[in-house]
Amino acid sequence: MKFIHFIDENLVLFIRKYFKNKILDFIMFIVSFLGNLGLIWVFIDIYVFFFAKNKPLGIAIFISLIVNAIVVNAVLKPHFSRIRPYEKLKFDIKIKKPTDYSFPSGHTAASFAVVGALYVFNSNLFIPSLILSLLMGFSRMYLGVHYFSDVFAGGLIGYIIGFIVGNIII
Repeated sequence: MKFIHFIDENLVLFIRKYFKNKILDFIMFIVSFLGNLGLIWVFIDIYVFFFAKNKPLGIAIFISLIVNAIVVNAVLKPHFSRIRPYEKLKFDIKIKKPTDYSFPSGHTAASFAVVGALYVFNSNLFIPSLILSLLMGFSRMYLGVHYFSDVFAGGLIGYIIGFIVGNIII
């Protein structure tokens, strides 16, 4: 476990030292903002359900987001109670400080829950959503609010939830 913490902490510091710049600050803020409260995924769900008229996929996305929120935010985050990188490593961040715990990443988990459902349904939105989800995970590390293991675990948990729900609904 110490090795994972060592990698996590040094990766956050590496990103802060070698990637930080004003352009990426803006881009990563926007990408991360899109994931606040899962709003981008809710909009995608509304589009799929009402405009693309794929009601089963819309239902799968909706249920995946709900199950994901319960598992990640109500069960896992309080259980692990991991403090965020900016708190442990003592640096300032340029976004509003999150009030919950770090592990696993809720933004990444919600993103990949949608990706999992999109994959099961073989949706044309799968690749763009996967790219946005990967960017979102990176943005959370870039902004100093998550470690790599938070993002990786969030992505894995979310994808598994979306995949299972998608297979139940299909």
